[in-house]
Amino acid sequence: MTRSIISPLALSSPRVPSTEANGGLNWTDLYQDPEATIVVAIILPIGDEILLGDRIDLFWQNQALLSTIVDEKAVENRLVSLLVLTTDIIQFGDGEHKVAYEVTSLIGGTTDRSPDTTVLVKTSLPGGADPEAGTPYINEGLPEIQGIPEIIDDSTPPLTVTVPPYENMDTNDIVTLDWGGQRLSPSAPPVANSPVIFTVTRAVLEASAGKVIVRYQIRDRVNNWSKWSRQVNTDVEVGNGFLQAPRVSGPGVVNGEIDLEALGDNDVQVQIPVYTLMDRTWEYAQVQSHVDAPRPFMELDDQVQLIWSGRTADGTVLPDVLVNHTVKQDDIGWPIALSVPNAQVRLIASGYASMRYTVTPTTGLAKYSRRANVPVTGDVRALPTPTVLEAPESVLDPDSLPAAGATVHIDATELIAVGDQLQVSWSGTAADGSPLVHTIDILITGSVAGRPINRSVSRSFVDPLVNGKVDLSYTLYKGDGPVSTSPVNTIQILRAGAQLPAPNVDYAEGELLDPAKVPADGTTIRVNYVPMQSGETVTVRWEAGSPFSDTFIVPPNWNGREIPFALAKTYVDANLGNTVQVFYTVMLNGMTRTSASQALIIQAAGPSELVDEFDEHDLDLISERQSTKTRYMTIRFVSGTGLAGFDPRYVLPPEADTTLFTNPVLQVSYQNRGSQVIELECDDACTSLSCNVHGVESGSTTIRYLDAARTQLHTQQLPSLPNQTVTYTSLGNPIQYLEITSSDDWTLWDHFVMKF
Repeated sequence: MTRSIISPLALSSPRVPSTEANGGLNWTDLYQDPEATIVVAIILPIGDEILLGDRIDLFWQNQALLSTIVDEKAVENRLVSLLVLTTDIIQFGDGEHKVAYEVTSLIGGTTDRSPDTTVLVKTSLPGGADPEAGTPYINEGLPEIQGIPEIIDDSTPPLTVTVPPYENMDTNDIVTLDWGGQRLSPSAPPVANSPVIFTVTRAVLEASAGKVIVRYQIRDRVNNWSKWSRQVNTDVEVGNGFLQAPRVSGPGVVNGEIDLEALGDNDVQVQIPVYTLMDRTWEYAQVQSHVDAPRPFMELDDQVQLIWSGRTADGTVLPDVLVNHTVKQDDIGWPIALSVPNAQVRLIASGYASMRYTVTPTTGLAKYSRRANVPVTGDVRALPTPTVLEAPESVLDPDSLPAAGATVHIDATELIAVGDQLQVSWSGTAADGSPLVHTIDILITGSVAGRPINRSVSRSFVDPLVNGKVDLSYTLYKGDGPVSTSPVNTIQILRAGAQLPAPNVDYAEGELLDPAKVPADGTTIRVNYVPMQSGETVTVRWEAGSPFSDTFIVPPNWNGREIPFALAKTYVDANLGNTVQVFYTVMLNGMTRTSASQALIIQAAGPSELVDEFDEHDLDLISERQSTKTRYMTIRFVSGTGLAGFDPRYVLPPEADTTLFTNPVLQVSYQNRGSQVIELECDDACTSLSCNVHGVESGSTTIRYLDAARTQLHTQQLPSLPNQTVTYTSLGNPIQYLEITSSDDWTLWDHFVMKF
């Protein structure tokens, strides 16, 4: 397929999905997990404008951060997803960030840039950081509410409640006052460094009765949450014509609060008082018998409805629980006990419920009770961790999957109810670090609630991740926003038949280990494999005439780190002139796996020269402050803009001498973009260093040779020649570094020869 002649390409702006719900990136997005990433989605245009093998470079604030090659999957799905490290975003600070991408065609090398997407980044928290970690839903740093008396009665005029100025105050903040479960907005929008004023009207006062909890919260324009302020309590007795408030009773009720530990598996009992008519006005009384009071105004077939309004620990208002009761003959004259299911009560652990009821007679108007708030003490229950049914012990073998793919499983829980929505996140990372992201939206209907949830994930989101991983989680949405996110389950994608990688031995060069290079305290055998599981017994073996072995049991908190085994120098010296096999075994639950073996020849190295042809490199383009390792050197991008490094897709120009250059070659100021300082550090200091250079423009490229202390040994400005070999021999200290300074000069470098 060839590209249509479109100039410029009809590129769409990149999308940053995580900003679409909150209006930008907030503190949680960027700081909660230091290893988190932000997905940038690039929708490819329909047609043949972007082809297989084209290159996409992502720019954040005009700085190149990531690059990828358009593969078959991207062409098929018309989607490229890139994962940007939050640390790369944080460096630019708060404000409006510009995000764009460039597409470079494989054929012709033409480049087109997308329109910018503006991303608002704001990490300053309204109200400032929470100084007390022990109260996860309360920010003790928020100023206390002012203007609320301890007792409010009928003589109290409408209240003016004030929230004093708070840290990081902004005119776009949304300040919400919670008055006993009623959410109030301020009388006027916030003004920076000025108090926020709320008017609590008589209607609001009459809608709440008894002990009322008052607190406030702040959300800024990117949904940074202040947490709740410390609460202020008040007693409200305002208005007439209300039935007496209900109360909780029975198991689990301690001093007027519901204690979840004491409640156990019991339902909560809510007691509706007997309601009566006295002197032609509505009043209320607890009636012990028909002798104690006039005939109760509780009549046969009255419809009594209890409304239980739950508030979670983070202030989310849950859908009301409605409990209906029809008055029977035996009920008349006695309190009515109604049950609220245990599961509904546990949903609001560390929160509270607001209770009220209505009475609708067979004839006449309905009457309403006063409210009563009841705190619920106990630990907040976490959402169940998602799993993959085909991944025991969080290891998924793609070869074991059916054609339909993997099955994501979520255990049944009362925390997920009818009307809720789930968004499952399948965030994959391939072995080469490239992202593969998939989401599943689930609406909780009556047939789904209360049951395990299973959803399929196509093999197209599994097979490319072999030797990589998937971070599996989901977000539960209730009402107008996310309530909580499940724990993350990290699943390793590994074929069962895959052999464990061979260990690495310090100071070994390829298959050679020179005893002279091993220090007196010995060397280290390094073991690293995935997945590494707690309880595995790892035994390293040095099989030779003088053998060695050592064992390590992986502890629970090891977190997949490399395992170093110390090897005394005597084991190296004792095998001089012989070949040693180095490998390890991993045993768990009676099953043993064996790694690939690393064969090492123990002999003096003593080469007169080393040649680095870069033949081990594929795609290692780097930007400022990044580095890459070659066979005998480390290449660092010290400063500048643009990219440098290796791109195997690059076709050598006709004027390049193929006897001097073979792909891949080191490219400086890649595609003529960027003035750069590139440093090449030799693994071993040498007395002479030569290399081949192509494409130097007059006065645009300078090189410096430095010793181990970075003292300059020699400097030269390269002449404008298409092909040249540059050589320098030091008569003093050995050469440790070669520094290249380029002024937008796209040059090719190859065949570095280091002589000793």
